Amino acid sequence: MDGVENIVSNIKQSIKKFAQAFNLPEDHIEDVVKALMGGVPLYTLVGMEKSHVEARYVLARQFFESRRYTDAEPLFRWLCMYASDASRNWLGLAATLQAEKKYPEAREIYQVVALMSGLSDPAPFYYSGICFIGEQNKEDAVVAFKTVCTLANPDDPEHVFYIKNAKNLLENLENNTSN
Repeated sequence: MDGVENIVSNIKQSIKKFAQAFNLPEDHIEDVVKALMGGVPLYTLVGMEKSHVEARYVLARQFFESRRYTDAEPLFRWLCMYASDASRNWLGLAATLQAEKKYPEAREIYQVVALMSGLSDPAPFYYSGICFIGEQNKEDAVVAFKTVCTLANPDDPEHVFYIKNAKNLLENLENNTSN
């Protein structure tokens, strides 16, 4: 299996895990995977209004910002299932998992975000690096932060934030390694 097929397979497996978490019947799970892989948000398939989805996002953000991560996580999971086309939902879930110190799962979700951006957004790589630091994995953190510096566009003000912080973290990691 080549790299792209492996990534697609991993994404399908992640979607199946999310669908199973919602106790969907097995015969519906494949339909969900096909719809989501085809770019159709599930909320449209079940006849839900976008305003209801937006209200859940607002509530999930409020829970996250109030550090009520155990309340935010199921809402972000729901959003990732039903409005999978919005990267902000995936970022919210990943950030929540990261805040809960569920680093490996957070990094998996950051990978989804990276793929959604066509590998052009440095944010998921930056936050994956932070997860690696949380896991005391300096080697992979260095790789993640170097990836940020390579991918980020220095002309984009948002990217400059990630470049600056990634460089600072790289310097700290390198100084701590040499001591």
